[in-house]
Amino acid sequence: MVGYGVAAIAFAALAILLAVSWEGRTRGLGLVLAAALTALWTAGLALFTWSETAPTGLLFVGETVTTGAWLGVLSSLSRSAGMPRRLGQLALLAWAGLLVAGSAAIIGRAAWARGLVMTGGLGLALVGLVLLEQMYRNSNNSGRWVLRYLYFG
Repeated sequence: MVGYGVAAIAFAALAILLAVSWEGRTRGLGLVLAAALTALWTAGLALFTWSETAPTGLLFVGETVTTGAWLGVLSSLSRSAGMPRRLGQLALLAWAGLLVAGSAAIIGRAAWARGLVMTGGLGLALVGLVLLEQMYRNSNNSGRWVLRYLYFG
């Protein structure tokens, strides 16, 4: 619970710092929203841990929405790094597919979607790593220097 609380505070501070220094660009708004969503989600996880109850559907939706927000940020940044648009679009398509399969598993209790949902979170994490790796490979030295904190994070 303490770890989730600390993460919520850290992401809230990041969202506030990003919002204060935001210059009106679309990429900046995506980063602010992703940090704010993650702050809300980790605060919710702290609450779920404290109360020892967590609805499965809400856990899935929260994880998928925050992952989608960060994939959207990476997809937006990858376009400016000189990467092919298709890679970012494929990442968002994989996220949308997981969201649809998860919704089918939750709402319709579809057995076919349960296995996909179980492995989908790991798959989206790997998609995020591939996007980061491709951004690093396709950036020039000055671009790598600018994005070094993103790579470390």
